[in-house]
Amino acid sequence: MGMHLRRIVVTENGVYQPPPVRLEVALLALALLAVALALLVGRLSLASALFDLALLVALVAARVIEYRKHGRLGRPSTALLGNTLVFARPNDSRGDLRFAVADLQQVVIYGRVGRRTYRFVRQDGTCVEAGPMWRRSIELPVTQFLLRRLPPAVQVTVAEPQTLFASIRGDGP
Repeated sequence: MGMHLRRIVVTENGVYQPPPVRLEVALLALALLAVALALLVGRLSLASALFDLALLVALVAARVIEYRKHGRLGRPSTALLGNTLVFARPNDSRGDLRFAVADLQQVVIYGRVGRRTYRFVRQDGTCVEAGPMWRRSIELPVTQFLLRRLPPAVQVTVAEPQTLFASIRGDGP
């Protein structure tokens, strides 16, 4: 919810989409109010109200843990933390990709805007691809960050989107 309303923050260390804390606090307050009112008017049993409150506490605890882990800017979309490149995969249960910058040879960004794929090529020739399915507005800051902040030894290439016939033939970017 609200993914299209999230602002983008670019720092020297990374590109972030801070969580909408004010919205989350407002929704929490409304949920607490709804549980309290339902309990007061008899539409909710005490056991159900306690269960609902336990769920709300669990959601708040999860947010606090994430805040302590990532700070007020939240999890980075991409960041350079020390000598490690962190690249988020929000739709992948395996979590973020992490690469030692010294181990990277090349980063190739290709595909349609809004559906870009990022190929990370290691020094040994192996590669890892990620298609994070971000919205269009974050792709440009991430691309600029990678172009600007990765050392010259890591070649960053933005390939033009393939034509229909090239994708049918299976041409690589």
